[in-house]
Amino acid sequence: MNEAVKASAELWLNAGETRLAGGARIALLAQVGKTGSITRAAAACGVSYKGAWDAIDTMNRLSGEPLVERAAGGKGGGGTRLTPRGQRLVEHYARLDQALQSLLGTLADPDLADDWQLMRALSLRTSARNQLAGTVEALFSHAGGERLTLRLAGGERVVAQLTRASCEALGLTVGRAAFALIKAPALHLAPANATHADNCLAATVLDAGSTDDQGELQLVSGGGERLVVSWPAAGQQPAPGEAVTVSFDAASVIVAVAG
Repeated sequence: MNEAVKASAELWLNAGETRLAGGARIALLAQVGKTGSITRAAAACGVSYKGAWDAIDTMNRLSGEPLVERAAGGKGGGGTRLTPRGQRLVEHYARLDQALQSLLGTLADPDLADDWQLMRALSLRTSARNQLAGTVEALFSHAGGERLTLRLAGGERVVAQLTRASCEALGLTVGRAAFALIKAPALHLAPANATHADNCLAATVLDAGSTDDQGELQLVSGGGERLVVSWPAAGQQPAPGEAVTVSFDAASVIVAVAG
């Protein structure tokens, strides 16, 4: 019997061109924070003390500042602990890995196979940098038009404002697969947990690139959606790993369907 082909991946954090930490090393750091001991952390992770110490020493050197440090002695004789930088690294990795696993889960869903093929086709026919696949969850009249709620594969929701004629032309009904297309300049960054716009998606900054006259921030939402936000070249960009909110108006969402 042929085995089903499944997508899998492991998240690695790099320091320059060198790998800093993957799942095993982050698990070791987490155990150091939990147990206060390299010996106990090594035992919990199933590695030798020397292997654990070498891994921690390598991460301390590559990160440019200590991730693990000796605690001052006291009644218990001191111990080992994570530095604030080490604790942030463990937390940021956990958020990014959760988003990665959510994305892999979406790719493994056989019911979405046709949608992903459609996404590839749509990407050749639209300049919108953000293309989010989902299913129509709700549709109701609002302000002389139609208000549509699209539930994405990762569980997040996107609200779009359309005319009644557009809804009829697209044949939009609850349960139908559809795509939300949003241009990068229509997306805005706000502090984490902001809720001031029609659409507010929690996200984490992945990386920064650039275009001719604007920067482009690459993000991943809590549900695993990749997002691109235009950013002025002179603006103060948030750092990779920073938690933010991506907001955009319902009127800026273009809805597309197959056929």
